[in-house]
Amino acid sequence: MSEPKIESKPSPPTLSTVTEKGQPLIEIVAPLNIDRLADAFKKFEEFKHRLLIKEDSMVIAGRQYLKKSAWRKWALACGVSDEILSYERMPLQGRDQDGSFSYRIVVRAFHNPTGRASVGVAVASRAEKKEWAHEEHDIFALAHTRAKNRAIADLVGGGEISAEEMIPAEPLQESPTGEATQAPSTSRPIPPRESPRTWLAHVPVAKDVVSIPSAKQIPLVDGTRAIGMINLLEDGSELSIVPEHPVEFESAPIRGFLIPRILEAMKAKHPGFEYRLDIDKNGMLQAILVRGPVEEGQVKELGSAARWAFIRVMESQAAKPQRAES
Repeated sequence: MSEPKIESKPSPPTLSTVTEKGQPLIEIVAPLNIDRLADAFKKFEEFKHRLLIKEDSMVIAGRQYLKKSAWRKWALACGVSDEILSYERMPLQGRDQDGSFSYRIVVRAFHNPTGRASVGVAVASRAEKKEWAHEEHDIFALAHTRAKNRAIADLVGGGEISAEEMIPAEPLQESPTGEATQAPSTSRPIPPRESPRTWLAHVPVAKDVVSIPSAKQIPLVDGTRAIGMINLLEDGSELSIVPEHPVEFESAPIRGFLIPRILEAMKAKHPGFEYRLDIDKNGMLQAILVRGPVEEGQVKELGSAARWAFIRVMESQAAKPQRAES
């Protein structure tokens, strides 16, 4: 009896990593069909204009940011589902030595038909707001909203920061026109503290992109407009925040928000956190120097707050009539 004939299946084509001459072959990851991609992104923009209402977004510093309700509508329109992968309360019970606690939540958004998925991570802290209606629930819900928004945005290709990430829970509120404004403060702004005489800053103070050994730069931008630069030592021991143009120190976004609500709050909460303000003789803020250790979450919070404050001051300064030169 002859043995059955076994037909071998052709092997899938493989990509060679070298040329015939033995030289390395460099390949790029090619995008999908350009026309289909263009149609998809066009639908994304059309969705925002046709299906979203005024209450689904918030205008901050002249730019529109989608809120929680907008991302929920987009998830529904695209058939996107989500789930909480993990959550962590810090500390596990009660509050820390500063009387605060926070939640860190990881959310996975996924699309079953294509098998695509994206993960969003976010943190919300009790320190973001003085009073919470339902403290434990509200802080958890805020962290979940931020993580879910981020996961959905990354999955559908929106690549946008949600309104809940752009504004702190307490210092800003939405006006009837949709513009984010500073909430009235009942306390007097806290003046900047004098920096220790022994503090000799080693972090570069630069607003332009430069090659800096042992340090990295994080640009602060508004669309294509440069707002400033964060310069951070690799070990997180120091950072500098430099506005693209000097801003008025006595302005409300700086003196009434950035200093008391962000810098002073971090100083009170984190041992070893110090800051120094570089203010010229004309009362213009040239730079903010911070000595840590500074963690990744603090860098993000500082960058978000400084970016918002710088934009508001720059817009206010640009609206003022220029004095005629004599």
